[in-house]
Amino acid sequence: MLSDSDPRSLTLAGEPRTDPEVNPPPGEGDDDSLILWMLSLSPTQRLGVAQGFVDSVRILRHGSRA
Repeated sequence: MLSDSDPRSLTLAGEPRTDPEVNPPPGEGDDDSLILWMLSLSPTQRLGVAQGFVDSVRILRHGSRA
């Protein structure tokens, strides 16, 4: 897949190409492995992952552990 900075991914007008083979639609295949990983966890493990995200946001906002 071409990156946004690659000149081959742009049209003559400098706009990003809309060819699905060059720039697939967002969410198509990008998150599949993450979704499957999350579904492989138990509800308790999923809650732990979510709590970890919340704790990370609190640390970033306040500069210390909550």
